[in-house]
Formats: sequence, structure tokens, C-alpha cells
Amino acid sequence: MRILPLTFALLTVGQPGGAAASEPATLASLPAQVRDLLERRHGEIGDAGAPFSPWCQRAPGTYHARLVSIETEPERILVRFEHGGIAGPRKALAEYRLDNGNWTEPGMAPPPPPYVPPARWTGQPRRFTSPLDTVLPPLAARVTSPLEWRGP
Repeated sequence: MRILPLTFALLTVGQPGGAAASEPATLASLPAQVRDLLERRHGEIGDAGAPFSPWCQRAPGTYHARLVSIETEPERILVRFEHGGIAGPRKALAEYRLDNGNWTEPGMAPPPPPYVPPARWTGQPRRFTSPLDTVLPPLAARVTSPLEWRGP
């Protein structure tokens, strides 16, 4: 009888503090700058447990990447996620470090700027006249061809 309480006490002491009461990691817990860098580099990522498409074709209403875990330190964040692909889901790791107040990805080129689609005209096309008709007054004289015969 003494062994059972002692074993239980050792098991609970060996666990990290608050492991039973810890909440799952979410993307909302990341700093906004890290979320922006993560989404620009890897696309839209769902939280842990979100609907996920593990293959290269994404099903409607699912994410192509899903969060697995987040490890935070004062000047470093590790984000583990899984990403769908042609051979099935694969694990990925993104590391971010705090450098002079800004979060950066060590060893990586800066991500491309956000894509802004070009403006598209959705109205009806108009018929425009010649620019000369809008700038100059109409001609009153008759225009003749230089090849026209004028006679004697």
C-alpha cells in the first residue's frame, strides 16, 4: 500500500509544471509580427485540431497546414506545424528570433511582400471619339486629297 502513493507522487512530480492544466497552443498566442512572417512564408495555417488536408489538393473548408506546437523563449520562438503535400503530410519547423525589437527568421531571406492583385475594371466599356474632336473645334473646310485632280 505504501508503494502506490509513492509511485503516484513521483509521477506527478516528474511532469512539467501545469502540464495537465495547460491549454493547447494557438496562433493567436504568437506575436503579430511572427504570425505575419509565418503566413507570408508558409501560407494560411490552422490551429491545432483544425480541419486539415494532408495531400496536395486542398479540400473545401480545410487548411493546407496545421499547427502542432509552439515553444517560446524570451528571444526565440519555435513553431512546429504539419503541411500537406504530394507524399502526404510532412512536419515543418519555423524558428524566429528577436533582433533589436523585431522578429526575424535566422538564415532565411526576407519573405516576399504581400501579394496585391491588380485593379480590374468591372464597368462597361465606353466609346470614345478621337482626342482631336474633344480638343479642337470641328473643321469647316473640306479636306481634299493631294492626288485629286484640280483641273485647268
